[in-house]
Formats: sequence, C-alpha cells, structure tokens
Amino acid sequence: MVEKGMDAEVQGDKGKARGTANGQEGTKGTEALWAVLVTRELWKKNVWNDAKSVSIVALGCFHPVAKVQSAALHFFLGSDEEDEDSESEDEAPDIRALQHRREINKKTKSGERKIAKAEHVAKKKSTAKGSKSTPNFPAIQQLNDPQGFGEKLYDGLVRYDKRYSLEHKLLIMQLLSRIMGTHKLCVLGFYTYIMKYLTHHQLRVPLILASLAQSVHELTPPDALVPVVRKIAQEFVHPGVGAEVIAAGINAIREICKRQPWCLGETDGGAELLGDLIEYRKSRDKGVVVAARSLLQLYREVNPGLLKRRERGKTASMGLSSGNQPLPFGQQRGAAMDIDGLNLLEEHLKQAKGDGPDVDMSDTEDEKGWENWDVASGSSSDESEDEWINVD
Repeated sequence: MVEKGMDAEVQGDKGKARGTANGQEGTKGTEALWAVLVTRELWKKNVWNDAKSVSIVALGCFHPVAKVQSAALHFFLGSDEEDEDSESEDEAPDIRALQHRREINKKTKSGERKIAKAEHVAKKKSTAKGSKSTPNFPAIQQLNDPQGFGEKLYDGLVRYDKRYSLEHKLLIMQLLSRIMGTHKLCVLGFYTYIMKYLTHHQLRVPLILASLAQSVHELTPPDALVPVVRKIAQEFVHPGVGAEVIAAGINAIREICKRQPWCLGETDGGAELLGDLIEYRKSRDKGVVVAARSLLQLYREVNPGLLKRRERGKTASMGLSSGNQPLPFGQQRGAAMDIDGLNLLEEHLKQAKGDGPDVDMSDTEDEKGWENWDVASGSSSDESEDEWINVD
C-alpha cells in the first residue's frame, strides 16, 4: 500500500504545490496514509513492534505526498505521544488551586466534596497515564540501513528545498539529526546545509540549534564542525544582539563541543575563539554568565590545554603537569595490539604434536627430510656434464 504512488513527482507543501498536493492526495496518497496510520496505532498498542513495521513507515518517509511523509516522520519523532501527554496534563484538575480557594472561602461540605472528587480524578488519570506508557524498543534502533536512510533524507531535503515549508523541513532535520546521533553516522553535507539557517532572526532557530547539537557525536570530523561553530559565534555572540541571543549561542556551542571537543583546536584559531567566548562570564546578564562559565568548566575537563594558564584551575593544571594530555581525534587509550586468546592457540598446536609445549621438534624433522638430498643432486649434475646430447 505504501509503495503505490512512489514513482509520482514530489508535490511538496509550500505555495502553489500545496493545492496540487491536496488535489492528488485522494488518488495517490490515501492508501499510503492509512498504512502509516494503522502501523503507528498498532505500534502504540505493542502489537506490531518488529523491524517490518519500521520498514513500512521508513518507506513512507520518502513518499511524494507531503501528508504521508509528515505522518511517517512524526512516527519516528514520537511527537504524537508527546501531544497526548501534554493534553492529559492540561485536562487534569489543579488540586493546589482548589485547596487554596478552600482556605480563603467559607468552609462548606460541598467544597470538601469537590476537593475529594478532584483528588480522585487526578489519581485515576495518573494511574491511567502510567499504564499506557509501555516500554517499546525505539523504532530508530530497528532501521535496516541507517546510513542509507539518512543519506536519502538529506538528498530529499536538498533536492526539494524550495517545495517544502519550513515546518516540514524542520521535521526532516530533526529525524536526520536524531538518526546521526543514535547510530554515529556522518552525513557531512548536513552541516553545510544547516548553516544558512543559523541566524538570530531565523524562525524556530532554537529547534534548529537543537537539531544541530543532536547530530554531533565523538566520531564526527572536527573539520566539518569548525565553520558551523564560527558561524554561530558570528551570528549569535556579539554586542549587537540581546542577552538571550548571546546565551543561546554560547549554550549551542557548548553542546556541540561537549559531543566533539576538537571542533575548537589550536591550529584553526579555536583557542582565540574559546577565549573570547569565556570572557562573557564577566557580563551583567545572569544567563550569559552561566553559559560562559559552563563552557569554561567543560574545557577544564576535556581539553584544558586550550585555556590560558590562569583559567585552567587547580585540578586541570595539576593534570597537565603530570602528563595527562587529551588524545587527539581518532585515537583512544587501550587500543588492541594483539588478538585475545592467540597464545592459547599456540599452546594447543604445540600440545597437538605430542611432545609438550616446551619441546620444539620442527628443526629435527626438517633435517630428516633433507637427508642425502645434496649427494643425489650432485651425482645427477656430474652425469649430465660428462655425457653429450645429440640434437640432430
């Protein structure tokens, strides 16, 4: 059902393409939409929770109809479940407000009954909410080919950038970043694409910064993150913007550096940029001060060599003096130098010969095999030299 209509042209959900997509949805996207919705409901009820169900919804992420694609993206992001939880929390009665009103107003039996009824309803909703939250294995973990799935999402995002609305592109960026962070993938073009949205006047920029931070992990090449970090510092951290923007920029850089500390290095001017960001701890705004101090504390732990000597602190300075240097990108301590259990195989081969592990009979066996070989070869050579061979 989902495969029907996959060969059609992508209509998008922006501008004139929105009306065209709505007109063709009844003929091409109805069956695919129902397939995604049914799979999502059965997944919630823990009936279909295997890799086949995930593959059905993963196919819907590349459907040409935007509504089908949006439903599949929401399945992986789990936004529908969050909406239901928020609605249940809003519908629950406020017991504290009722008790406060009871203390102020005149005490009556009807007021006591209302408070008791509200407490009963709140307790019932809390137990119902706890019973609904069944621990299912995340769908993103069961993707068949995460690297190929992420590259297809990125290709569709770049190819149909002008056809999709900002909300739809945000859904794709959220899912792509979550897959990259979960499976430790490297889709390097994503960082180049997201740079055009890194401005302080961009709509939904906090969600864009969160998606960027989610996509970074310890295997991400630092060279791909250096221009991104500099773009955030140039757009968000300067005196021409408000304190909230500066705090958001420093916090975004801290989250990126927390996952990949080598995005600020000594060779590309990262130490100077880090020093400029840390100087904001002297600001008058409390949010900016907290953000700058958290960045300083992070680099005291992961790479104190980038900091100035007076900013390192006592613990980091003692660690550097004792020789505890952080390893560069791509290196790790305790790397495997040999195969575990290889010595056991060597002892087993020695014991199989029957002479024990300490006696090596390989040299004597070789000598017995080569006895009289030189004499035979010499006699044959002498005979061949004495005789003449007629070639007529």
